[in-house]
Amino acid sequence: MPLSDHETILHRLSLTADRAMDALQQMDIKTLELLSQEQAALMRELNALGQITDKALENRLHTLLDRIREVEIAIEARQHEIVMSLKRIADGRKMLYAYGR
Repeated sequence: MPLSDHETILHRLSLTADRAMDALQQMDIKTLELLSQEQAALMRELNALGQITDKALENRLHTLLDRIREVEIAIEARQHEIVMSLKRIADGRKMLYAYGR
């Protein structure tokens, strides 16, 4: 039985979420950016299809949206880690400059 348009997009969103988590673990920023754009396009397609009437597909969508949010949270956490690391480096350089003479 062929997949409905909703099912196809949900499947593609699921793959995109998996690939985004892999790219985050590998710190592949370029791929993350491309996947973010792909996800946004898929969400627009899904929105254009209209409301999902199948309860099972609706549940699957909610589960998938939770997964996507987990990826977003992981990206935000990684961004915070990077910012804090850069801050520590900058503070260290300031200390070296101030006291290193």
